[in-house]
Amino acid sequence: MISIIGPDSSNFTAIVASVSDNAYEDSIRAKDMGADIIELRIDLIEDPIPDDLIELIRSIKLDTGLQCIATNRIHIDGGKWNSSEHKRIELLENVAPYVDAIDIELSTDKTVLSNAIEMTKDNNCTAIISYHNFSSTPDTARIEEIIDSAFSRGADIAKIAVTPVSKRDVLDLLQVTLNSQKPVCTISMGKIGKHTRVIAPFYGSVMTYGYVGTPTAPGQMRIDELRSTMELIL
Repeated sequence: MISIIGPDSSNFTAIVASVSDNAYEDSIRAKDMGADIIELRIDLIEDPIPDDLIELIRSIKLDTGLQCIATNRIHIDGGKWNSSEHKRIELLENVAPYVDAIDIELSTDKTVLSNAIEMTKDNNCTAIISYHNFSSTPDTARIEEIIDSAFSRGADIAKIAVTPVSKRDVLDLLQVTLNSQKPVCTISMGKIGKHTRVIAPFYGSVMTYGYVGTPTAPGQMRIDELRSTMELIL
């Protein structure tokens, strides 16, 4: 399981480097840039094969000493997975014994999600249940409902990534983050919310995401820039 504790009992926010096709090389660079965790985006890897993924994860963990999250993102949540749902989940099952956390979307079919969370915990992995909205930011009551739904389905961490259309949307997300009594990762995507990559951790977000070579989400900062800016204002 990844070493993250709830916002009330920890002063640690993990910087997560999202990697894909050049995963090994980018993971090595991410370590040098100051990343704490590697997120392997299986959906961005061309023709992923279970044995190759397992060997890749082993090499990344051995040569970086960093923890690893695996995700296989679907289109509705900003991913590029273009094969069957069965194969998508099967690949996560294949790598679960070798990673520290699995990130799976709240939008996943309820039965599939339930089975995936059970599988994740059977492998002693942290279960991250994520929600993505690329058009707007729901109101605070709705965001809180989404977080509650993630935890009711077995999340250890609820990840919320939304798109602001105003500065008020950003403030609302930070308020929800501050009020949360359970571990959350909150991100306000795009230009308006770019500063939340740095600021949200100070309101209790337990993770923040950056990139090494190419951003994998709107508004991401490069890992070294993210690390230095956080250290500057800490």
